[in-house]
Amino acid sequence: RCRANVREHTMRFIALIFFGGLVPAESILVHSPPRSKGREALGQSIQRQHQSAFPVRGIRGWTRCEMLRLTCANVLAWRLFPSISFADDAPVFNLAESAVFSFRYPESFEATSKLVKTHLEELNVKSGSTRGYYAGVAVDPVKLDSLESFGSPKFVGDRVVSVERSKDGVLSADLVDSGRVQSEDGDVYYQISYINESTHGNNHYISRIAVRDQKLYVFTVQCKVKDYDALSSEMANMADSFFLKKVPSSVKFRD
Repeated sequence: RCRANVREHTMRFIALIFFGGLVPAESILVHSPPRSKGREALGQSIQRQHQSAFPVRGIRGWTRCEMLRLTCANVLAWRLFPSISFADDAPVFNLAESAVFSFRYPESFEATSKLVKTHLEELNVKSGSTRGYYAGVAVDPVKLDSLESFGSPKFVGDRVVSVERSKDGVLSADLVDSGRVQSEDGDVYYQISYINESTHGNNHYISRIAVRDQKLYVFTVQCKVKDYDALSSEMANMADSFFLKKVPSSVKFRD
């Protein structure tokens, strides 16, 4: 909707420049071309854009000069705003947020919740098309002022894997990677990747962890091991999108 509004305002601006506001902006709206490859397909897309720019209503009586201006305006908009014309090529991500944190997830995901509340605060989403593909944030109180005071990223990763191994039905768990990320605001995040094998299936996890005001924030995205190669980039983008907001210390979670 936002992209559509930008495009509409752009067309109105161009209409004002080329026609002094006499031609409706709707007459020169640029229609997004279909996804296509090759110079020939691109030329066909441009041709369709130009054809769609001339509605039946009002075209009779236009001079050749006016039609030339209209074509130039259409081409100018397409050249200046390629991201609008080809917006369908970019993945769409939705925003999930609370008063303190936020993260982005694919448009195909939907909100989900657990039957039993096990954390101080939870926010979860799941894929509507890929089974076992989940993401979410869990918040719990801790007696820590920072992650560094607890240990290194690898130390935290080893502890997480140790807890995984102690769960019922888990046959094995292994740490794949661990690292430290610091945001521009100065917040420190530990990011760990691990795999576990259980009686319920084999899963790959990516977690981003932070501590603020003696609360532990853990963002986790998981999928089946067999799906990880196809989803690894998307999962990494989701983990990278998780961050803590700058909020007054008086903000508290409801019980």
